[in-house]
Amino acid sequence: MEVKVLNNISEEDRARVVATAGNLSRFKGNVMECFLAHDENDKNVKLINNIIKLGHESICDHDYFVIALKDVSAIVEQTLIEERIASFTIKSRRNVNFKDAGYYVPNFHDDDGILLKNNDMLRNMYSEHMDYLFDSYGKLLDMGTSLEDARFVNPYSFNSNIIMGCDSHVLKDLVVKLTKTRLSKISELKELGEKFRDILPSYYDKKVDSIDINLQDDIKDMLLDNIDSRRGYKVVNRVKLLNHTDRIDEVIFNCLIMKKLGCSSDYANYIYDCYIKKNKVRYDLIRKLYSTSFNNLDNNILKSVNFRFELPFSLAVLTHFTRHRTHDPVIPEFTTLTDVSQYKIPPYIDEDKNLRKMFIQVFEQNMDMYDKFKKMGIRDEDLIYFLLSGNLVNVNSNIDGASLVHMLRLRLCEKAQWEIRSNALQMKNEVKKVSKVYSSILGPTCEIMGKCFEGRESCGKVKTLKKSDYHG
Repeated sequence: MEVKVLNNISEEDRARVVATAGNLSRFKGNVMECFLAHDENDKNVKLINNIIKLGHESICDHDYFVIALKDVSAIVEQTLIEERIASFTIKSRRNVNFKDAGYYVPNFHDDDGILLKNNDMLRNMYSEHMDYLFDSYGKLLDMGTSLEDARFVNPYSFNSNIIMGCDSHVLKDLVVKLTKTRLSKISELKELGEKFRDILPSYYDKKVDSIDINLQDDIKDMLLDNIDSRRGYKVVNRVKLLNHTDRIDEVIFNCLIMKKLGCSSDYANYIYDCYIKKNKVRYDLIRKLYSTSFNNLDNNILKSVNFRFELPFSLAVLTHFTRHRTHDPVIPEFTTLTDVSQYKIPPYIDEDKNLRKMFIQVFEQNMDMYDKFKKMGIRDEDLIYFLLSGNLVNVNSNIDGASLVHMLRLRLCEKAQWEIRSNALQMKNEVKKVSKVYSSILGPTCEIMGKCFEGRESCGKVKTLKKSDYHG
């Protein structure tokens, strides 16, 4: 693992910017005079510490980091992506061969966190198994399987490479999360947290040191004390719309009327009921709203409605979904979702007798190895690297109307990966059951706008559509 800050600004300059932000609201002069006045680092750090103590950590949002992470596992990748405020760019497994990417080898501990005496032997067994998994990935490629389907047999131990961006406020929260919560029992995550701590500006030292989280007093432990079985959950077989805003179309149009005409909600309701509710103009209006929302001009109107979905995802596709930062996914912790028996077979592999046999054999052998390690008394936090990319998990997510439009605009495109496209189509169909007008703008840009933004990589579908197909 290697962690490096790419925008390497001196700590004194960072503190000066943050101190300026902290003092600006009460400073008598203008912003430049305020910046010039904060030229003593010790005073700046003291000022920042005092403001942080008062709970005003937003001043630290101006101290931004761009960080390169080299050779971290997919466990790290998925953990970081769940931080909705940070941003990430990750090497694609759909387009890059990962056969020689390498993988993380953990040390193995018992439930009390004590290193097992046969740790070296276990690491060798583990490495031999990982080599087998990556060899199987290579064989699938040699047999004509695409990169995006072959990757389903890759273990979550494989090395990933990431560029991430976040402010020091988020970085501080990551340090706490990775070093002082239950996640610190995952050795790789704790190591990453310690590397982030080395990067964290010194003005946050006192704040981090003062945080004391009792790992044993954990919500999960409290839940398990009242549940008979820890395992046994079943991944759902289709997308479900769990709940949604009432009267979706009415809410959107009323917000639109209030914004454009500046009227009250009561008068907006009157206009909607009298002039729009049964008028075909509403379809023209919603498509106009779509086009302005496309450039983030009026997407706050679409944000007035919300949807909560339950979705089944393979780990291979989970990052495709969670990388959309404008929704709020709830994803099981890794130690909970370590059910290596539930997995998805890509259609191309499922239809080929030889490929299917080999694919299932890989997952069965992985299950056997996982069970063997589990019976040796190894703690769950060290077994998460036996998860394969094809293993399945239930995801629960709240998505506002603007985010759903944006997400399905991308994920219903013919170029989207087949699994996420299937889920996206099911999401659209679920929404169609509860909304007639809003659901009409859920789709790729070729169908909704008659435009394609893929350039030379376009599938060509847009050329086959008539104007009536997307202006219904």
